[in-house]
This record gives sequence, structure tokens and C-alpha cells, in this order.
Amino acid sequence: MNEVTQSIQMECERRLTNLYNESYSWLIQTANKVTRNKLESEDLTMELFEYLHTKCNPKLFWGKTSYNLQYCAKFLHHRYLNKTKKLNRTTYVAEIWDTELDIPYDTEKDLEIQKAYDDVMEELRHLEKTKMWASSKLLVCIGVRKRHWKKLVKI
Repeated sequence: MNEVTQSIQMECERRLTNLYNESYSWLIQTANKVTRNKLESEDLTMELFEYLHTKCNPKLFWGKTSYNLQYCAKFLHHRYLNKTKKLNRTTYVAEIWDTELDIPYDTEKDLEIQKAYDDVMEELRHLEKTKMWASSKLLVCIGVRKRHWKKLVKI
């Protein structure tokens, strides 16, 4: 950190301390007018302090020792409105339970398909040893897929 940012950071910390000591109760009351809930107003006020600490914007300074209180009040008001708008936009969908029973995995069919694939591959390996070795190699390279079979039938 260079000297300028360090001095601004120290000034922000000093002003935050003064804001807390001098205006905390007023900020809580202002937030309470907006939220009508004590816990929410405390959370909102802490968000204000956190925001002022992280941003550390000299344009928000007021006088020689504090922050602009009107800005702080507007921040509390708008932050609360933005939160409520966001919560109102969120729609909660009830969980939908599937009434159909899960179909169990058919291992017998799977084994039959695997056996048929193995038989085809075995036949292709057998054809490699005969005069039809070119066709067999072609089928092995292309793979035994339905769409490729349609292409080969057209040939």
C-alpha cells in the first residue's frame, strides 16, 4: 500500500469510529423506521458500516470527523428496498413427488444386447480370415452402429 491509500484508509477508520460513537443510535432508529424490525435494522446498520469500510470513499466524508448522514439514511432505505424486491422476485416451488414407480433396470436385456454385440464382433473377427476381410475390417473400423449400417446398405 502506498502512503495515499494508507492515509485514506486511516481517515476512513477514524470517521467510522466517530460515526459509530456519535450516530449509531440515530442510524438504528432510521433503519427501524424503514424495516419495522429491530434485528433487521441492526443487520442493515452493520451492512452500512461494512460498506463504508470496504469502499472507503472520500466523497462520502462530511465535515472533519464523520460521514454524510443523509447518504447513510438513503443507503439504509435503498438497501432494504432492494432486499425486499429481491425476496419478492424469488418464487418458491413446492417439491413435486413423482407418483410413478421407478422402472427397475433390466439386466437380462442388457446381457442379451451385450451377447449379441459380442457375437457380431466374433463373426467379424472370423470374416477377417476369409476373402471378406476388407468388409469385415471396414465394419470394425466404422463400428457397429445403426446409422452406419444404413449408410453401408446404400453402398
